[in-house]
Amino acid sequence: MIFELEYFVNLKEYLSKKMEAKLNHDKPEKLEAKRIAEVKSLSYIERLERLMAIIELSYSLKNAPKIYPIKK
Repeated sequence: MIFELEYFVNLKEYLSKKMEAKLNHDKPEKLEAKRIAEVKSLSYIERLERLMAIIELSYSLKNAPKIYPIKK
């Protein structure tokens, strides 16, 4: 699989639109209940899209070239 920078920019935009990160300062139980309700409201295709985005990102991070600092 070949991953291009443009793909990740589009993926980031897609995820930011879909997941709309919001700061929540509720109790963990309330946050978990909200998250479960949000996921249950999604269609199977939307759930699959999210899963595939996570898998693709995980794969690219796992196989990314390592960058070592230059020691002076």
